[in-house]
Amino acid sequence: MQIRNETQNVVLSDDALYFRTLAEKANGLIDIDDEKKAAYFNTRFGIHTFGMDRSLDCLVLDDAGHVKRIKEGLLPNKTFFWPPIWKRVVELPAGRVRETGTSIGDKISIV
Repeated sequence: MQIRNETQNVVLSDDALYFRTLAEKANGLIDIDDEKKAAYFNTRFGIHTFGMDRSLDCLVLDDAGHVKRIKEGLLPNKTFFWPPIWKRVVELPAGRVRETGTSIGDKISIV
């Protein structure tokens, strides 16, 4: 799936994974060897990087796809929480937010 920042007119990922099941969400990108891989999933109020061997950039989106929270460089074995009103999450390789100029309020499309 493609994740695109419509506001900045830039592709965040061309081949992101979509996690649907609880097991997929719990494992996330832990078992994915490709360090450039991104992921999208729905969850409530937080994520963790327990067991990760690399940092991530994370975007939390509202139902309309607008960025509400950003966490750049989320280190391994850490947590990141936000208000439970937002449930859409994009995980990107560390540094991708800065590279693309993604910021709060940007419109993200996922196709």
